[in-house]
Amino acid sequence: MSLFQYDQRWEGNLYLPIYFILIGAMIMVAGRFSFAQSSLISTPLSQNFLPAEYQGGSQNWAIAQDKRGFLYVANHYGLLEFDGNKWSLYRTNLGGSLKSVRVDSDGDIYVGGQGKFGYFSPDTKGKLQYQALDVLLPEEYRDFDEVWDIYDTSEGMYFFTRRHIFLYQHKQFQVFSLPKMQYAYYYNYKLFVSSWEKGLMVKGDEGFEEIKGGEIFKRKSIRAIVAGANNQALIATLDG
Repeated sequence: MSLFQYDQRWEGNLYLPIYFILIGAMIMVAGRFSFAQSSLISTPLSQNFLPAEYQGGSQNWAIAQDKRGFLYVANHYGLLEFDGNKWSLYRTNLGGSLKSVRVDSDGDIYVGGQGKFGYFSPDTKGKLQYQALDVLLPEEYRDFDEVWDIYDTSEGMYFFTRRHIFLYQHKQFQVFSLPKMQYAYYYNYKLFVSSWEKGLMVKGDEGFEEIKGGEIFKRKSIRAIVAGANNQALIATLDG
């Protein structure tokens, strides 16, 4: 499913169907040439699922895939799992909507939502069980907003909110706070954060640092950082 980089922050009730349409369109173009003489030409290469079919809410905010090809969707009702045949819905201990999902190299599924984050892992019968991580935070940091992004890095797992960034490693947390954070991006093995007041910043050895020239992004909404030519990055804002 990782044919191109996508931004998982767009509202799911609008963005997720577009994502699948784009994937389907790309496969159909390739299929027209590769399987022109095959009976597969008549086989649907994309499929839509209604909320009644996957037994979840109409809003889907983020999507991830594990090594087996299973899909995981951060849904308004919880975590959706699709094994290629059937859908399953898993809820956190607090219930409610999930906004982000990320699968790590061990196959654990990390999720985040309003005032909560943690991970799902299978029990001996293969059923996913939830383990809350927000309960391990110091008391003064437990009142936070939505977890919009999760990034699996060599430093550990980052959970991004608009008030704090939580780094989880070796069962411990490190907390970073920046003024008026908007979004976070993991590009070229570095974590970037856009700040309304400071512009574009990057995680360094001593915390988050201002990037030379990054001040041009003050009071601008960065929506994507993607690879460009000659080892450069392309940065897209809401209006440029």
